[in-house]
Amino acid sequence: MLLRCFDASLAMLIFLTATLFGRNILNILTYKALHPLSGMIFSTLLGLGALSLLVLLLGTAGLLAFWPMIILLVIMLMCGFVNLKAVGSDLKAVARSLTSFDSTDLILLTTILFALWLSLPAVFLPPVDYDVTEYHAQLPREYVEMGRIAFRPQNAFSGMPQNLEMLTTLAFALRGIRGWALAKLLHWLLLPLLLLEVMMLAKSCFNNVKAGRKAALAAGLILFLSPLTTTMAGMLYVEIGMCAYGCAAAMLVLPVIKVNQNICTWRWVFAAGIFAGLAAGAKYPGLLFFAAPLALLLLFSQLFKNPELAGESPPQGRKAILSLVFIILGVLVSFGPWLVKNYIQTGNPVYPIWNQAFGVEDWNETLEQRFVVAHRASDCSPAAAKTAASAILSGHSLMPLGLLFLGLCLLPRALKIKSSEATEAESRKHSEDQDLLSLWLILVWTVIIVLLWFFFTHRLERFLFPAHVLAAVLGGWGWLRLYRLTGRVVALISLQAFFLLVTTAIFITSYFFPLAGNEKAPTGMALAWGSAPPEAMLQYIRSWRTGRVLQQHAIPGKALLLGEITGYWLPNSAEGAVVFSQHQLEETLAESNTPEDLAGNLQSRGYTHLVISWPELARLHATYYQAWQFTDAEQKLLRLFLEQYTAGVIPVDAWRQWQAGNWQLLPFALQDSEQYSQYFGKAFRAGNPSPAYQRARPWLAVVATAKGETPDQDFLRLDELWRDYAILLAPDSGGGPPPVGYYPNEIILLKQPN
Repeated sequence: MLLRCFDASLAMLIFLTATLFGRNILNILTYKALHPLSGMIFSTLLGLGALSLLVLLLGTAGLLAFWPMIILLVIMLMCGFVNLKAVGSDLKAVARSLTSFDSTDLILLTTILFALWLSLPAVFLPPVDYDVTEYHAQLPREYVEMGRIAFRPQNAFSGMPQNLEMLTTLAFALRGIRGWALAKLLHWLLLPLLLLEVMMLAKSCFNNVKAGRKAALAAGLILFLSPLTTTMAGMLYVEIGMCAYGCAAAMLVLPVIKVNQNICTWRWVFAAGIFAGLAAGAKYPGLLFFAAPLALLLLFSQLFKNPELAGESPPQGRKAILSLVFIILGVLVSFGPWLVKNYIQTGNPVYPIWNQAFGVEDWNETLEQRFVVAHRASDCSPAAAKTAASAILSGHSLMPLGLLFLGLCLLPRALKIKSSEATEAESRKHSEDQDLLSLWLILVWTVIIVLLWFFFTHRLERFLFPAHVLAAVLGGWGWLRLYRLTGRVVALISLQAFFLLVTTAIFITSYFFPLAGNEKAPTGMALAWGSAPPEAMLQYIRSWRTGRVLQQHAIPGKALLLGEITGYWLPNSAEGAVVFSQHQLEETLAESNTPEDLAGNLQSRGYTHLVISWPELARLHATYYQAWQFTDAEQKLLRLFLEQYTAGVIPVDAWRQWQAGNWQLLPFALQDSEQYSQYFGKAFRAGNPSPAYQRARPWLAVVATAKGETPDQDFLRLDELWRDYAILLAPDSGGGPPPVGYYPNEIILLKQPN
């Protein structure tokens, strides 16, 4: 509990530092916030963006360590300390605005705070998600271990922009391997920022203050009517951060379009471009979902501006082009450092996209095919459209409730929102037209995101999160119409009923059910209140068990992973490759002609063990079509190598049985073949051990022994291992499930060559 309080305090201090420092940047941009809350949001996001880019700068310079990061934070805090009074005044102004809330507003606000509380348990859960342990958390860990930020050839994702991963890198530099807790807290704090932005966007759509406030609170609550919001809040995925930056850009652009007057300064548009560039720096789709749509909306609004309202402005075509130029410049300022970094390290500014076009040396047609298959929508068939519609309407991303309220939004003149200042019919109509313009702008933007998601991405549901954010804004508008048409009681009951329906399952699952799918794993309540250590559930993770086996026996050297690519919970001595990069074993085999050559090449790279994950290999082959291809000649060489240089095999899943007290994992430094043969003869229930066992003279062997009777099929024989290894990796096999009875992971101990 003390560690969690320390991490929470440190996360808040980092956010305060970012807010104070970001206020300096905001002052340079001379954006006069329409509301104190807007100024705080912009300051915090600008500060976080600057912090990420400064970590990138120091990391590429080889200064990625504890003290350089501490000095960076101290300098930022000192530079922003002069803004402490201004930020305090903004906080007081926000607090004073709460006094004008009526009972309906307070009910909605209380429910929103409860929804935020629901997302807390996952924050204290160690990172176990596939992409997170593959690169979102794994790459920052590797950067800190190396002391610098550099391209990792075995991990193609290291060439992608990593604005949010830089915060994770900062956390690891400050807290070591324990930094995952601080990193998750930093990511979770972006959710309240995004929530405030959704509310501010909904509020800005109305000229009537009270109406805008109720629509804003309803929109904030509807944001949580998707399990995706609560789920991603506790993960190290980047969608929440990307949307936080993108919505900040929208907060600058949409009001300019709505007013339809010549009040737009170029610094406003430039600031919007900076936020859009930070969104793209969090994830390449940020260019599709935020930068491009906002630039196009601004361009068309300037082209078709009403001349009577525009005043004596420059010609519309010229102003439209200038708007586009300034927003692109803003994008380049914040996104450009990632382009420069990639170009210097890989030769391709947008690595790994268009690698063949830029002639990247370590990229070939096979890798291009794997990447395209995984990251591009494969077809536009009716079946694909049906699947996409299911993703949109399933309630996991775009909640049907948001679409229901959207239908209420579109009822023509079903409700007239009266402006408190406008009493004349003409003025009132003008106010309503402006409100409807905001509605249609956000609706068009939402449709654009869905179309871009369908045609230009591989259609993961979480990629739809930006559309869900905008749907929440539209839903807030629709709920306000329901409120005006039916009264407060009906509207509140409807929204609260939907909220309870959605959150009940989340609440029960998150707090009362074991989070690892095992009755012995801790519950969310235990994690949230500190009665169970977060690491208690890691024993159920495959890579954790593999890592514990390696650590338990203090195996020297370095393990080469084949199949297992979620390496975050593996020790530093393990090294693998993602399927979109050339595997180290591919390179080594290509350089070897004999088993002796292969043994020498592996030894020169420091590899002493080969860790094979059979199910993962089968999945990768079935998904990416011949992932990590080996020719027949290379497979033959590999089989000969294993026959001559294998010292032993560890069935990793025995680790779980050992923890339950049913197994023992014992290290043996065997000095003569007779003892080796005798021991393996007993362990494997084989009267005549295979020739490989008899010939091998191991430098270290780790074997599994049973405390009682154990069926023969519980153990693996090397001759079976070679046979199925060849089947799984054969270029023409097409993958397939592993043999029945085989353990998910095996560690093959390699004998040192003579």
